[in-house]
Amino acid sequence: MPEEIRHIPCGAKTRAGTPCKRTDISTNGRCKYHGGHSTGALTSEGKARQLEGYRRWQREKAENLQK
Repeated sequence: MPEEIRHIPCGAKTRAGTPCKRTDISTNGRCKYHGGHSTGALTSEGKARQLEGYRRWQREKAENLQK
């Protein structure tokens, strides 16, 4: 991160409606709390991997309920 922008505040709007004052900015220009949400899996392979993990979680939850 260049030194001249190291102390600039994040500036993202908080839940209270005020700008964020954190100065530990990441390379995306926002702090770690306001870096943006994940867009999720984009490829069909990634979507299948996510779905498999969700199905595994459902099986484990059902098994724990039966015990």
